[in-house]
Amino acid sequence: MIIKPPIKILLIEDNPDDYSFIREMLEEIEDQFELANAETLKKGLKSFDDGQYDVILLDLGLPDSNGFDTFNKVHNHAPRTALLILTGLDDEEIGNRAVKEGAQDYLVKGQIDSKLLFKSINYGIERNNLVLDLAQRESNLSALMENTTDSIWSTDIEGNLLTFNSKFQKLYKKYYGIELAQGIKLYDHIPADEIKLWETVNKRILRKERFSFEKVYESPGTSIYVEISVNPIISEDDSVIGASFFSRDITERKKTENSNKVALEEKEMLIKGIQYWVKNNMDIVSSLFDMQIRHLEEEVENVLKESHGRLKSMTMISEKLYQYENLSKINFKDYVADLVNDIFYSYGIKNGTIHPKLEIEDINVDINTAIPLGLIINELVTNSVKYAFPQSKGTIKIKLKSSPDQLELTIADNGVGLPDDLDYKNTDSLGLQLVYDLVRQIDGENELDRSHGTQFKITFNSTRKE
Repeated sequence: MIIKPPIKILLIEDNPDDYSFIREMLEEIEDQFELANAETLKKGLKSFDDGQYDVILLDLGLPDSNGFDTFNKVHNHAPRTALLILTGLDDEEIGNRAVKEGAQDYLVKGQIDSKLLFKSINYGIERNNLVLDLAQRESNLSALMENTTDSIWSTDIEGNLLTFNSKFQKLYKKYYGIELAQGIKLYDHIPADEIKLWETVNKRILRKERFSFEKVYESPGTSIYVEISVNPIISEDDSVIGASFFSRDITERKKTENSNKVALEEKEMLIKGIQYWVKNNMDIVSSLFDMQIRHLEEEVENVLKESHGRLKSMTMISEKLYQYENLSKINFKDYVADLVNDIFYSYGIKNGTIHPKLEIEDINVDINTAIPLGLIINELVTNSVKYAFPQSKGTIKIKLKSSPDQLELTIADNGVGLPDDLDYKNTDSLGLQLVYDLVRQIDGENELDRSHGTQFKITFNSTRKE
C-alpha cells in the first residue's frame, strides 16, 4: 500500500478562532494535513520562504495588509504555489477577479464545511499543477520550434496559417516575398508552378495520409532542397481539421549524393539514419498530436504531460546523436550516461534520492541501433523515476553486456513494481506499447521480471562497431 505524504498547508490568518475552526475541519478529514499558521502577511511570506508548502490559505484582511493588494503580494511572492482565498468578505466581484488572476478558489468563512474545504484544497493543488505543466509545455514546445533547424508550421483545412516558427517565416519571405502572419491563407500566395503540387498535398491530407515529399526553393543565385513531412490533424469526431508540416533542409545531403564524395558505407548510413530519424520522429510527433486532440476533453492532464515528455526526449536524443561525427560508431557507454543524466536533471532528481547504476560495456553501435535503444531507455527510466519510487528512494540499474552474436540490455529498478495483472504487450499505456514496438523494431526479445521491483531484459543481434 502506497502511503501518500501529508498535504502541507500555510494558513495566513490573524483570527485565532478562525484558525482553530479551520484546524478542526481539517481534522475531520481522513487525509493527512500539516497546518502552519502566520498572523500577518510579513510572517506568512517568511514562513513560506522557510518551508515547502503545497497550498496557501489566505485571509484578505490582515493587520499589515488588506484587500486585493494582499492577494497580489502573496501571489507575486509564491506564483507556483496553489493559492486559495479564505475570507469573511462575501464579494463575488473580488472572488471572480482573484480566480481570474491566479487564485485557485475563493471561499467565504461561515459558508464552508470540511468536505468543501477538502475538495477546494485538492482541486486547487491539481489545477495549479496542471496550469504549471501547461505553461512549461508551451514554453518547451515554443523553444523546441525555435531552436530546431527545421521549418515548422500548421494550417487549418482551408490552408489558413495557425502556427509557425521563425525558420519558416524567413524561408517564406526569402523565396516568396511574403511577410507571414497568423491567419494568412498560404494557398493564396503560392507560385503558379506549385499549385498542382499543393493541390495533390491537400488531397492526400483529406485522405488522412501521413507522407513526405521533396521540394526545391529557388531564387536568383540560390536554391535549397527540402524534405517536407506532412501529418494530418484529426479531430475527436475523426475528421481532418488541418495539418502540421516539418521541412528539413537536405541541400548538403543532395550535394553529397550527387558528387559521391563520401565513402559508400558512410554515405548510406547517413542517408538511412537521417531518413529513419525524420520519418519515424515525425510519425511519433504526429501520433502524439493526434492523441492530444482525441483526449482533450477527458484526459487532458496526463496526455499533455506524457506527450510533452516524449517530445522533449526525442529532441534530446536527436541532439545527442548529432554530436557524434561518425554516426556508424556511437559510443554507447557515453551515450547512455548522458541520456540518464539528462532524464534525472529534467525531473529534478536530487542527489541521495534515486541512484542510477550503470554497467555498460565500452562498445560502439550505429545510429539505427542507438535511436530505438535510446527511446527504450528513456521510456523505462522515465517510468521508474515517475512511478516506481513514491518515497523518492531507490536504484535504477542499466546494464549492457555483449556476446559474440548478441547484446543484452537490462533496465531494472527496485521500486513498487508493475501490477501482476498487467500485460505490457497488450496495454493502453502508450509508453509500454512504444517499448514493445521498439524491441520488435530491432528484432529483439524482451523478458519482464516483477519479482523484485521491475526488470526489463532485452536481447538482440549485435550491430556493434569496432
